[in-house]
Amino acid sequence: MGLTVIGALVASVVKIDVATVFKTGEVSLPLQTEVLDKIMPSLLPALLTVAVYKLIASKKVSVIQIIFGIIILSIILSYFGILKA
Repeated sequence: MGLTVIGALVASVVKIDVATVFKTGEVSLPLQTEVLDKIMPSLLPALLTVAVYKLIASKKVSVIQIIFGIIILSIILSYFGILKA
């Protein structure tokens, strides 16, 4: 039961919005809504949660380093237009 609750929390609390859109002529293909969400809704938040869990379990990096790494990575990806702000 606990894993079900955690899975629901990940899908509802962790938000990652990809702003990348592939364009060919007049056709545009939004990466998140037309590709990633069709494969599995909330795929990117689940992958981020698994990656953070693996980093915490490896004990090679501290939780503070993980938090600052996520903040810096999100700022950089947002600056280059990959993620929505």
